[in-house]
Amino acid sequence: MSIQSIRDNSQSMLAKIIVGVIVITFALFGVDAIIGYSSNANDAAEVNGDEISVYELNRATEMLKRQILDRMGENADPSLLDEQIIRSRALDSLLERQLLLQDAKAHGIYTNERQVDSMIRTTPAFQADGQFNQAVYEATVRNIGLLPREYKAQLTFDLQVQQPQSGIGQSAFMIPSEVKQIAELDRQLRNIAYIRVKAEDLLKDIVIPDAEAKTYYETNQNDFMTPEMVQLEYLELNRSDFMAQVNIDESELKLLYEQEVERYSKREERRAAHILIETNEDTDIKSARSKMDEVQNKLAAGESFESLAKTYSQDLGSAENGGDLGYAERGAYVPAFEDALFALDVGQTSEVIETEFGLHLIRLLDVRKPEIPGYDELVGQLEKDLRFQKSEELFVAQADKLQNDSFSAGDLREPADRLGLQIKTTTLFSREGGEGIAGNAKVINVAFSDDVLTEGNNSDLIELNKDHVVVVRAKQHQPAKVKPYDEVSESVIDTLKHRKAAQQAQKLGEQLLVELREGKSVEQITSDYGFEWTIVDKVGRNQESLNPQINEKVFEMPKPKVGEKSLDSLILENGDFTVIALTKVYEGGLTEINSREIEALGRLLANQLGRYDVQDYLLNLKQNAKIEKY
Repeated sequence: MSIQSIRDNSQSMLAKIIVGVIVITFALFGVDAIIGYSSNANDAAEVNGDEISVYELNRATEMLKRQILDRMGENADPSLLDEQIIRSRALDSLLERQLLLQDAKAHGIYTNERQVDSMIRTTPAFQADGQFNQAVYEATVRNIGLLPREYKAQLTFDLQVQQPQSGIGQSAFMIPSEVKQIAELDRQLRNIAYIRVKAEDLLKDIVIPDAEAKTYYETNQNDFMTPEMVQLEYLELNRSDFMAQVNIDESELKLLYEQEVERYSKREERRAAHILIETNEDTDIKSARSKMDEVQNKLAAGESFESLAKTYSQDLGSAENGGDLGYAERGAYVPAFEDALFALDVGQTSEVIETEFGLHLIRLLDVRKPEIPGYDELVGQLEKDLRFQKSEELFVAQADKLQNDSFSAGDLREPADRLGLQIKTTTLFSREGGEGIAGNAKVINVAFSDDVLTEGNNSDLIELNKDHVVVVRAKQHQPAKVKPYDEVSESVIDTLKHRKAAQQAQKLGEQLLVELREGKSVEQITSDYGFEWTIVDKVGRNQESLNPQINEKVFEMPKPKVGEKSLDSLILENGDFTVIALTKVYEGGLTEINSREIEALGRLLANQLGRYDVQDYLLNLKQNAKIEKY
């Protein structure tokens, strides 16, 4: 198979969908937490006696950050991310993962390796020409930043912890009468009439005395403060700026190519077929060996390996294909199986091999080496990778110098001169942020810190993203202060006028409501006050033509008796007072949908209940766990 075809398979939409679920979980939890990473780092948390290391948390935080940036697309701005929020989410995910794993183990729920291997081998994204292909598998998982063993470890974890969640979620159900009741409520329609006493219509008659406005200003001065502002000067380094400083010699590229050729030459794919006789609760080792002896005798008598595999092999994933497992490199199988396979010559059959899955006979069908790309095919990527590597080294070295020089300097001039950098300046900005680096949450936090703002020190190195760092220093500081009354008087008067208009609208609206409840007709209300009623028949629960606040209120009102009406009111967000009369309710029903749609609705509701049950299950685990965050 060509390198390009492998690349095409690994980049396919199907591959991304298949792997996507694993990637999201992996991004939250990290690999080393799954495969047993051992670290001397301090613990970040502990859940029921099991530690979560700072290393795990750091890695989970970084990978969650990358996932968020990926979802944000090409215009992703790392400065918009709050490090503390992401770190907190990552820790919560690690704690939840540990709780799920503990609960699964407590209930004796495990995933065997054969099940995991079978899932990998039957995943369409990992196949070529209808069969599992090790090269495609590796390329696909590496494309999303995983090693095959890491992907397998995460898949094992997912299968283990998903079993109790699936069992809980799928046990939920809805009986037909409940489905009918919910459908009736959902399809209910209502006739209403309403009037709005608009606050805006009352503004023209409201006059605010100057003394009242000044009193309000004096007692609410926190509402009329100028924001605290700061202006920074800063030095910055971008990794991309070092790209032009990198010199690439062709001899270096040829050396890299030779290393790639050597790496490819050491790779080997072996196409295996096997016959598996399982050992489990129903079949002990003695019975399995007896069955395997029968297979070997028939094989020695001339029967084909393929036909015997179809008849005897208990590996459902390969038996129907004559035991054919396709091509795979080292690392795809358990050690005993792999050692036996790589000791065979083409056409040779192994002795009986015992693994945790049972007894195997293995036949080597073919051996092939991956196609080695030519120099011209790889040189472009090799040069790109080398240029990136060298620019990264220069960038890191300069960043270290910037950190050290600015720490000991009394201003930015000295480190700027040493590193040949230009001192740049931001505009004044508040805690809400500003333009350029002033829009970065890290920069904002540092700019208003005591160390920079009060003590007047240069900041530590601030990493805006992995390729962009800055050191900042306060240049100008404007403390918050109360704006002069003359500057805000119009705003004060406008605020008081709208407040009084809303109060008058409420008072008038409540008077209308009282009169309606005392028996005055809607026609009399119109005649006495001049308000026109808006009539809307058969209002649904999501009536787009109706104000959402009114729509929600309508379905909170009690059903009126025949010939009567229900009355209620609410104050809208803009201050308008609304009086609502509910005159009729049309009960919904199932007559408009067929039995298949009713069944689908029942399943949908049951699935929703199942999700709530799973949420309760997770909540219960957390409430009963002993969790310590350090």
